Amino acid sequence: MLRGTSVLLSALLVVSTACAHHHTAEGATPAPAPVRVEVTNNHTMQLDVWAVIPSVSRRLGTIAPGAEKTFLVPADFAQSGQVQIQVQGVGGGDPLSTSDLTLLPGDVVHVMITAQYELTFTISGS
Repeated sequence: MLRGTSVLLSALLVVSTACAHHHTAEGATPAPAPVRVEVTNNHTMQLDVWAVIPSVSRRLGTIAPGAEKTFLVPADFAQSGQVQIQVQGVGGGDPLSTSDLTLLPGDVVHVMITAQYELTFTISGS
């Protein structure tokens, strides 16, 4: 009986310790929401998607022809200045870019690449 009790107490200790690590400090502010970039690629070429601020480019990922995909730009990167969303064919080609954007945490940038390889975009707030 004593052995079963000690096993049960050990298990409860492990569970309570694991749960304790998931609590946030009281008064801690949550991290700002990232900016979502929703891309629709109607072109026949696979494209790399980038977030660009002066002197820094961050590759967000790749989108296949005919696909829709959502990418995330961390809030600290998006708020560090004017941001452009840029696409370019994998392996090269002429890049397409949005104009300079002022983005806030939680904003959504909707980017569409047409079959004629033109870029259009809209922004919606969080």
